[in-house]
Amino acid sequence: MKSRQFLLVLIILLFNNILFSFQNICTFDYTLSNYDTKVNFNLTYSIKRIKINIKNFRNFNQIDFRCIKYEPDLINDVFLRPIYPIKLDESLTINSFSNMKIPTKKILMNANFFFHNLNGIQVNSRFLFDPLLKIYNYRNIYLQFHDSLLLSKGECSLDQNETGLFRNVSSINIAHTVKYFPNTNPCLFQNSFINELVFYGLASNFFKNNIITFNSSQNSNLNSNIEKLGLYFFKGILTENTLDPFVFIQLKTLTLSGILDKIAQNALKNLHNLSLITFKIEKFLNFLENGISWMHQINSDLNINPEETSNFLFNLTIIKRVKKIEFQSAQTLTNEKFCLFKTFPHYQLIAPLFSKDMNYNCSCTVLWLVKYNLFILDKKEYSSYQFCAANKTSLRIQIEICDFENRLNLCNKSSYYVITPIESQIETLYFIELFDYIILLSYPVVFTLAISSNSFNILVLKEIITDSYKSEVKNSKKSLIFLMLLNSILNFSYVIVRLMHLMNKCVSQNSKFCSKISHTISIQYFDVLFVDILGNIIKFLSNLTLLIISLQRMFLLRGKKTLFGRICKTLGLILTIFVPIISSLEKIINPGINFDDEMLNDFNVYVEYPNRNNFFINSGLGPKIFFPKKRRLILPILMYVFFVLKYVINDVVFFLVFFVVEILIIFKLKQNISSKQNVFYDKKKAVKLIDKYNKTIKIILINSSVVLMFKVIDFGVSTFISVKKLSDVPNNLCFRKSKICTNLEEFNDFLFLISISYLTILFYNLNLDFRNKALSIFKF
Repeated sequence: MKSRQFLLVLIILLFNNILFSFQNICTFDYTLSNYDTKVNFNLTYSIKRIKINIKNFRNFNQIDFRCIKYEPDLINDVFLRPIYPIKLDESLTINSFSNMKIPTKKILMNANFFFHNLNGIQVNSRFLFDPLLKIYNYRNIYLQFHDSLLLSKGECSLDQNETGLFRNVSSINIAHTVKYFPNTNPCLFQNSFINELVFYGLASNFFKNNIITFNSSQNSNLNSNIEKLGLYFFKGILTENTLDPFVFIQLKTLTLSGILDKIAQNALKNLHNLSLITFKIEKFLNFLENGISWMHQINSDLNINPEETSNFLFNLTIIKRVKKIEFQSAQTLTNEKFCLFKTFPHYQLIAPLFSKDMNYNCSCTVLWLVKYNLFILDKKEYSSYQFCAANKTSLRIQIEICDFENRLNLCNKSSYYVITPIESQIETLYFIELFDYIILLSYPVVFTLAISSNSFNILVLKEIITDSYKSEVKNSKKSLIFLMLLNSILNFSYVIVRLMHLMNKCVSQNSKFCSKISHTISIQYFDVLFVDILGNIIKFLSNLTLLIISLQRMFLLRGKKTLFGRICKTLGLILTIFVPIISSLEKIINPGINFDDEMLNDFNVYVEYPNRNNFFINSGLGPKIFFPKKRRLILPILMYVFFVLKYVINDVVFFLVFFVVEILIIFKLKQNISSKQNVFYDKKKAVKLIDKYNKTIKIILINSSVVLMFKVIDFGVSTFISVKKLSDVPNNLCFRKSKICTNLEEFNDFLFLISISYLTILFYNLNLDFRNKALSIFKF
């Protein structure tokens, strides 16, 4: 009997363990979606591609593809988003990956993996993706890494040939949201076979340092095979520590993009298999101005005159050693730029390449660079690149015309060539982000001043209002004090709103200031609703109350109510209702919450979180999900009109009214001075009163000048943005680089923060009650 009970308990425990184990392997969340397009295979099978979004897991060993129930035949994209940062290692098991039942050895489909939120990669992991090729017959494997740390975990085991994650991977793209580290363990690419590796977001500048370098002490016997390498720079220097000769020992093609300051002299020295370097960089002439000494290290063991190589077998040897450098458009290399290449190493078998342009006549600079290409390049390439001559005889004639010897002598004169900056959208984005970072550094001072000033104002004005109830004070004075208090409260609220905006603030990805939660959906919604909408309403009401304060001061000086006063109050009421509605509509409809976190780079179209520039008149672009096509043509125009109306009212209308009121106050004060001079017989009292009025006039003029300065800058920036929004989409800064326009708008908000930081001084000098109460509180 006891044995039966024991057996029953054992069966129950075993069943629970099995159930618990099954639950363990299915403790992750996932969503499925299909692609609309279908791939026809041999005109017989229709293959649906499936996208799987796996999230909220804590370890890769939690993921079991057998838990995923799907009808389509083929998994194409896999998005992996752990709830916490974890490391990538061999615990990610590729099983039950496809329901394909097509009788073929290879399917024409790729497997794409998108990794998020990694805190590192395990160095000694075994081959992870081989089953996709060997078992499931995928053609290519593409990997992308986002919002992660490219940090190697573990120690090298160089004697093992069975370790390494990246074997037989077609492409690895490391996005600009990934953080790189110096002295990275090169065993990260041990036993790798990668067709193309691309690092995005490389930068070394004032506000951002994100460069990958490798530890040179652990670089032997890696068995690394990477054929193509792409590097996207946002300012920086390419060094030999990035181009590790053991990691990239088999490198054949190098592509450089973005803004690159220079290449270090020995950066390419040990990349002996490198055969092609392609430049796609901005400010190319400025890059060249920093020197071409790095070219002298390519084929540095050679000193061959290509014109003297006539032996056929020797020519075959030469062709194998030729290193090609593909430049950008030859049109920028005019005759004036000749001296940039005066030390070009022609005898080291380096072949500069330019795309063929039938409408371009070669400058002497280009001719100097390509003069030996007919001798060292394969004839098959003649039709693809610019050679400046159909044959060698024609080439020699053009060389004689250019007179290179004389040009080389002229290069000794410093004034022979001048490099002028070339404007580009990427360069503009860099300077805007640099400017944004500098402003951000001043935030602590500005926020402290704004909070202190308006807190002090609130404290003093509350005391004045409290005292006014105890004594008989004119209603007109009470209303003035109340308006000053309301303005201070609004200003204080605006400072809090701008402080909350820092949660969404990111100067640049992986920069010295980038909020880790800036991309989250909840923070994007918060920033649109709380910062953009509420902040703009508060900003408008603050301007309006300051204007009404000036009007109230004018009415107090005049001493009686007029038709003008009633008209002003009516206009103020209309503006109070009308402008916030316009501002709210523009701020509600224009921004779009950004759900895309798979952007590799921000060069072509800078992606904001949220995107604050969604509508463009010349394109009719707008969120297609929310608005039908016809309304997408109307909404951009409405958004543009609302944007223009908002800043015209805030800057032009407000300032004009404010300026007119201040001038009227000055005239009234002048009249009072004249009248008082006739009344007072005591010269000392008259002089004292006149000095008081003159001081008030000076303060009014200074304040008006400061307000004018801020409003002119605000108006100029807003006008610049409005003009850019009218530009064609390819040249539209607000479209191609949305953050440029957003940062300029934030600069206007920064100016407003400054303008509300000195109101204590203004109130102290223009309001006697404020001055007396402030002195009594602090016992000055």
